[in-house]
Amino acid sequence: MEELERTDKEMESEDQARTIEAAILSPVERRIELEGYLERITWGEETQVSLTDPDSRLMKTKDSMPVCLNVQTAVDGKNKMVVGLRSAIRYRTKI
Repeated sequence: MEELERTDKEMESEDQARTIEAAILSPVERRIELEGYLERITWGEETQVSLTDPDSRLMKTKDSMPVCLNVQTAVDGKNKMVVGLRSAIRYRTKI
């Protein structure tokens, strides 16, 4: 019985150590990720970066500036069918 209790305490101690290690590494990993975004913007690879959806950008609308996808479509006027589609994610948009 004593051996089981000792093993349980060791396992709890190991779990606590893993939890502490994860708590320390999480902000470090996040900082590295954010510094990568800053570098991409600084060197001109991107003009802006969305942290929730890498393909979306800020788009100016009448009342606000939501994060959106810029998709262009062409429609056949007679049959009302989509005949062309283009996602403009690589184009720089002016804000």
